[in-house]
Amino acid sequence: MPAELIIGGISLVALSSVFEQALRAYDFFVVASRTASDDFHMVATKILIERHRFELYGQYMNLSRNGQDVPIQSQSIRDQDFISNIVQEIGSSLANSEALFEKYGISVRPGSDDIEMNRSQSERNRQTSAPLTLVEAQHTDLRASQRWRWSWTDNAKAEKLQRHLHELNNQLWSLLSPQNTAMLTRSMPSFLLPGLNDQVTLQDIGEQASQHQIHRLLQDCADLRRSVIKPDALVGKSDEWQHLVLPKESIRLTKSYTAGGTQLSVGTFTRMQESEPVLIEYKAVHPGLEPKDRALVKSRLHQLAFVLSKERSSDICLFQCAGFCEVSSHPLRYGLVYKFPSIGGSQLLDIVTLESLLADKYSYHRYMLGDRFGLAIALANALLQTHASGWYHKRIHPENIVFQKTENGQPKLSSPRLIGFGSARPSDVNEKSLGSEQSTDNIDYFCHPDYQTPSRRFEKRFDYFSLGVLLACIGPWDSLQGLVKKFHEKHPSDTKNAFAWASFLQDRVNSYLGSSCGRIYRDVVLRCLRGEDAHPLMGEVGHAQQWSEADSQRWFLFRIVHQLQRCIV
Repeated sequence: MPAELIIGGISLVALSSVFEQALRAYDFFVVASRTASDDFHMVATKILIERHRFELYGQYMNLSRNGQDVPIQSQSIRDQDFISNIVQEIGSSLANSEALFEKYGISVRPGSDDIEMNRSQSERNRQTSAPLTLVEAQHTDLRASQRWRWSWTDNAKAEKLQRHLHELNNQLWSLLSPQNTAMLTRSMPSFLLPGLNDQVTLQDIGEQASQHQIHRLLQDCADLRRSVIKPDALVGKSDEWQHLVLPKESIRLTKSYTAGGTQLSVGTFTRMQESEPVLIEYKAVHPGLEPKDRALVKSRLHQLAFVLSKERSSDICLFQCAGFCEVSSHPLRYGLVYKFPSIGGSQLLDIVTLESLLADKYSYHRYMLGDRFGLAIALANALLQTHASGWYHKRIHPENIVFQKTENGQPKLSSPRLIGFGSARPSDVNEKSLGSEQSTDNIDYFCHPDYQTPSRRFEKRFDYFSLGVLLACIGPWDSLQGLVKKFHEKHPSDTKNAFAWASFLQDRVNSYLGSSCGRIYRDVVLRCLRGEDAHPLMGEVGHAQQWSEADSQRWFLFRIVHQLQRCIV
């Protein structure tokens, strides 16, 4: 940034420095607050939320080294002065809290986030994404440590600070248009949740999102992540957990669909003499799996049923799940049972997959380019929230994107539902990967070539690749078969080479997609196909394995989701 550029009476470089210092002061407060009592935990969670609201806004306005989108220079002089004053006020408010902590012997230094002090077990289990180490000085008088805790809890100084920071953030966000406010609000889970593995904090975040109407989406994602982190805790809720195991006799099928490798049925589910319409997605268990791996498949389906059992924000693009059942034992096959949402006061038991829409040559004229951009945005955002919640999907494919038909018999393209979770797994590195379920005889055109090699664990960027192939079809509104035919014609000797296919597709997108869908859309598709092409912090070519979960989420947020939202007709 040029040093001579003046924003609100100070250079942009100086303002960026104030922003970074304010973020560090936020981190200082959040880490230092971990020494307080359990009663203080909710206040610290509220301030953690404000910290990420502030960071998200600063990155959007290009105030930070991670800045990706709209530079502050594009704002009016009056708004620049306003933003500068608010950022400096936030920095000053947090600097005062840091001075108070230092007064009572609490200091923070760069390093790991381990805390070396005498704490309760519940405090020891808490984690923060801040790369800081809290050090409590040895006091000759222990009352000094007690005194600062009393000062921040009983006198409600922390609550006062949080309310002040909340109001300052609201003033910053008030400068955004309603569209940009909604866009950044949908981005909050990607900033707040990665790296959080503490049940108490996630529960507090969900409650705060609900009480202050930050966004239903944040509450839902926190709830999803919480259920991923400690699924064993769910088993203890025996009634709620066992309620999801459905007898197959309670389901009556009326219609079946086959889309590629996905088998679906619609029908009715009866419980307590009350019936409701449902969609059943089948999951066949590979007969070659060991018994312990078969048990793992069942356990994950049970966990998925629980994760999907609550009604979710429409931004996640998921059906609500009623439970799962064992459809057959020889061969072993399960079914995830989804509830049909009502449309216009009625429940229409008919669906259509994206695969069938793309194969319909007449549908090209039915869905304009703006409609296709809307679908691309919805699917990218759904994948963003799925990853923020702690899951890999593993089967992003047109056959796993369904639309419920409306009263006029046509699907609403902006309201897709993502299914195909039979292969999904939690993204934690300690979770066992069962490997690819695809045939080795033929390549899977939606699957990253690296994952089609033997014994390869699934990675987040493989979901990105699948989305890229999908977007390459959605933009020009063409089925995959046309691209595959051109691939076979150009590379007749490499028809079973997944790497040759990936290279061909990138060249094809780079050469032709820009003319039909625009440069921004083309570049987004290429980023998905190539993976994370530049480190969001250093601006250098990098690899996904070197990134933190938060880095990867923010790259996808700014370089994929936000860029798609810039596509206009």
